[in-house]
Amino acid sequence: MYTIINTRTIQRMKKRILSTVIAVSLIMGTGIQSIAAPLTDAQKQQKIEDTKKLDDINSKVKDLEKQMNDLTDQIELVYSQIEKNKNEIAKVKNEIKSTQKQVDKLKEDLKEKETVLGDRMRAVYKTGTTENYLGVILSSTSFSDLITKFQAVGKVVTLDNKIIDELNSKKAELDDKVKNLNTKNEELDKLNIENKAKLDEFNKKKDEQKSVISQLNQEKGKIEVDLAAVEKPMVQPFIDVINNSGSSIDDLTSARDALRNIRTQIKSPAVDADLVKAIEKAKSLIEEKQKVASSTSSVPSRGGNGTASSNSILNYASQFLGRPYVWGAHGPGSFDCSGFTSYVFGHFGYGVSGTTYDQINQGTPVSYNDLQPGDLVFERGSASAPSHVAIYWGNGQIIHASNPRDGVKIGPISDYVAARRVLR
Repeated sequence: MYTIINTRTIQRMKKRILSTVIAVSLIMGTGIQSIAAPLTDAQKQQKIEDTKKLDDINSKVKDLEKQMNDLTDQIELVYSQIEKNKNEIAKVKNEIKSTQKQVDKLKEDLKEKETVLGDRMRAVYKTGTTENYLGVILSSTSFSDLITKFQAVGKVVTLDNKIIDELNSKKAELDDKVKNLNTKNEELDKLNIENKAKLDEFNKKKDEQKSVISQLNQEKGKIEVDLAAVEKPMVQPFIDVINNSGSSIDDLTSARDALRNIRTQIKSPAVDADLVKAIEKAKSLIEEKQKVASSTSSVPSRGGNGTASSNSILNYASQFLGRPYVWGAHGPGSFDCSGFTSYVFGHFGYGVSGTTYDQINQGTPVSYNDLQPGDLVFERGSASAPSHVAIYWGNGQIIHASNPRDGVKIGPISDYVAARRVLR
């Protein structure tokens, strides 16, 4: 006798199988790639080789970029030195200009003094030494007047000579200053020429490294294309589930979690971008479907007539990871321990009460060695009056609203006292 199964039933069966396989593989740690298109030996080898090439290129690019950054630092330092030298050169030139003006002024003063002294000497000595002395004697009214006039003439000559000597000394000093400033200016000009040569050398090296990086990036692009061809089949089945308008919340959650796990193995930026886009889409779809389900569903019976698989329970519970712990809260924005378990099971129609003290009496007792994912695990206190409740995740782990510090999280069982099974 043959049973006729329609297309819709087959699709539903496929979705359930996909969801179950993903969830079980996540819980048991067996990996999730078995439901994706398997890689051939040749593809595996190509992926290994391409990944190694990509890593090598990325390493080379990283080293070159570091060298370019070092060169940039050196260029900035040289630019800074050039600007400093320019300012110093401008300062020296202004000082030379100012000093030269002082020299020119001294020359004029010296010339004027020499002219006055020359005129005076010529006036004193124009008739010769004998007549000059005779004139002084004849014009004197007394011997003391004669002595006074001789001394006066001597003082004038001495003073004029002293002034001229001082002017000449000052001029020589300023001439030396101008000379030193010109020397300093030449040194700064020479240093700037050297610095500009360094800049040309640094910029040439930067251009060479840019060219190498460009070539490496071209090679990198080709490798990424090859990698994308290999990696795309690894993620496409899960992306298809997310893009399927008929996928359930469980299907979307499982596909999203699968992509999150696969992502660590993906090297192609293009595939990674598609993967991230699909994860974000799944997140939005899950939120939309939950809102619709919440607005259209009736209040679940407290009689405990729900039906759900352990993977459905765990997938639903995991979306609340990171939500805050608030005493007495029953979700969905925040939870305490019993509020969390009650909310998760209530979503599937299970009448799990809102307190730990009541939940310990619901379902059937289970020993520690017989724990299965989806069981209620009780900690601390006693078997009859526990103080904390969680949902068993598998492999000794539980998902629970832990405490105000950590909120909803997955962690190891601690201080186990009892367990109950409410799933059918």
